[in-house]
Amino acid sequence: MLDLDLYARAARNSEIVVRKESIGSFRVSTSSWSTRLAGEQVRQFERWQNTYAASLPTPPGGAERARAKLGLHLQALLRRGAYRWLSLKGSLKSSH
Repeated sequence: MLDLDLYARAARNSEIVVRKESIGSFRVSTSSWSTRLAGEQVRQFERWQNTYAASLPTPPGGAERARAKLGLHLQALLRRGAYRWLSLKGSLKSSH
């Protein structure tokens, strides 16, 4: 959510470019907050989407809002699936 705050502030003052390819990565572990708090993260992100959309001079239409919400839930589902797959594979080992 910290990155989104920065993106939202930058978007108000300049144009944003979307890159489709991955330019980074992050560590995944069973002890991470992200793994345990996936449902709460979805709720927080939905609140952020609503707040951000309402703050825009021209709020997005219903179709755009629905697509954003669908994308959010799809990403959460894919993330949970990846965590589950890595866990079954034995790749998610906590160092603690």
